[in-house]
Amino acid sequence: MNEKENIRLLASFLIAGSLIAGILWLLGRVVSPKQTNNQIPNSGSLNASSNDNMSLGEEIFITKNNSTEKAEGSKAFAKGDFSTAVRQFTTALNKNRNDPETLIYLNNANAELNKSQTKAPIKVGVILPLGTVDQAEETLRGVAQAQDALNNSRDKINGAWLQLQIAAISNFRDTQAIESLNRQLIDDPRILAVVGFTREPSIYNDRKLVMVSTANLSSRQSFQGQQYVFYATPSPDIFSDKLAEYIVEKTGIKNIAICKDSSSQQTQDRSREPSVNRETLIKLHQDSIKSSKYSGKVTNTNCDFSDSTPVSDILKRARTDGAEGLLLFPGYRSINNPNSKFFELLRENKIQGELPLFGSQMMYNSRMLKYGKENLNKMVLAVPWHWDANPDNPFSTEASRLWGGEVSPRTAIVYDALQAIITGLREDSTREGLQKTLSKPDFVAFGAAGRIKFSPAGVRDREGGVFLVRVEPCSSGRGCDQDSQLRFNLIKN
Repeated sequence: MNEKENIRLLASFLIAGSLIAGILWLLGRVVSPKQTNNQIPNSGSLNASSNDNMSLGEEIFITKNNSTEKAEGSKAFAKGDFSTAVRQFTTALNKNRNDPETLIYLNNANAELNKSQTKAPIKVGVILPLGTVDQAEETLRGVAQAQDALNNSRDKINGAWLQLQIAAISNFRDTQAIESLNRQLIDDPRILAVVGFTREPSIYNDRKLVMVSTANLSSRQSFQGQQYVFYATPSPDIFSDKLAEYIVEKTGIKNIAICKDSSSQQTQDRSREPSVNRETLIKLHQDSIKSSKYSGKVTNTNCDFSDSTPVSDILKRARTDGAEGLLLFPGYRSINNPNSKFFELLRENKIQGELPLFGSQMMYNSRMLKYGKENLNKMVLAVPWHWDANPDNPFSTEASRLWGGEVSPRTAIVYDALQAIITGLREDSTREGLQKTLSKPDFVAFGAAGRIKFSPAGVRDREGGVFLVRVEPCSSGRGCDQDSQLRFNLIKN
């Protein structure tokens, strides 16, 4: 494996760690029917103490706004009374449309009612991290929407209904618990694929079960010889290349300073996050900017949100070093604290003359707009999905109908993961057959972000899955943050 491939794989590892950590923090919110911004109140709760952390309908994990009907539906499901379960879940969903768990259980109960000796339901596992209630719902919205559309179609999967087996994990830092959950899914012969994540991809390869991962937590070595794990987002170097192209060729910026938060790596190590240095991700962006393809430059400015240097001095030094823009890599703690040095630097940058801002996809969330306000105006990010990227795609319209508003990037990525599995199962509904189908050079599925096609390494290609967004003023309407009156607008070619 050459050096470029090593960097790419290590960066994939880091990006995925950031995405999973984001399950506990941010990456966007969903609009409820009564809201006009991108947030749902954090007033809900989760059940992290179920019997076995597995449920087709017999356990309730999201207890926010829990209704008697949902509880009764779950009890009926556990008893095998699927007619009552369908009736109760239907009533519960009518009362609370924005509950993906109920929609999944309704579909699962209907699948039991409609099964026959020749057409038993097809089961797909979904690993659900119980971090915050909002982000757990974002995950379930993606799979619920794909499942509901399939089960309400005429042909389904060659006539068979789809059931989703939810496997909940309350602490994603608990490696042993994660792998125990993965093995439970693998040991169920009826489960033909899994949407989720694992720290040991080799167990899926060994037992020949497809996982479409929404986050890559594999080590560099674990990529070697893996055939059964596919990735729902493109490789991180695709994002860095897209951003480098925009910085150097579209804006004409030839020299940029990189600002980072080195304390975030120390936090990762203490919290048992994957021990991959953030410098790997930064190096990937540096290499893209400085490549012969773009011939940009990166200053030697020491811009670190974790040291004691005043931000005014940091920015003056960057300008002295010739910086024409700032490429930002803050930590999650910085993004979630409006008084952090990161947001202080943004405010100072506006005072000193607004060097153009660029950043990684972890900054694509409502809190950036809320806390950054006018100091973020015109910041550009490379992201995995945007509502306006595919205006003819039915995903957005259907999401708005189901959930009453705009959904997050996480919902779109999870939706795409299940769409790839559904498309593959239509051709071959066996474990090994699904793997062969997804691995074919001509395999194509279509999801929220457009085309889904995998490389020989199982990584999604760049077409449909990498977009540029810019923070711009808005007056009202979808995606507009009420506090800042800003939104992320898609940059069109």
